[in-house]
Amino acid sequence: MACALAGYTHPEEVPREFLGALFETLVFMNLWSLKDLVPGAALFFLHTSGGREWEVDFLLKFGPAFQAF
Repeated sequence: MACALAGYTHPEEVPREFLGALFETLVFMNLWSLKDLVPGAALFFLHTSGGREWEVDFLLKFGPAFQAF
């Protein structure tokens, strides 16, 4: 759906630099759906700024435990 909305009709048309964003969107949509099925679950992201920068795309919280993706 994201490709169609961006105007791409064939897989060969999608720029390589767009593929990572598409995959990350797919993972996000699935985790967001999973979060809604589990009572008390929450979805977060983590990004630092300044100095050594790093990022965790997704943190899924189930009770006291976190799972990083």
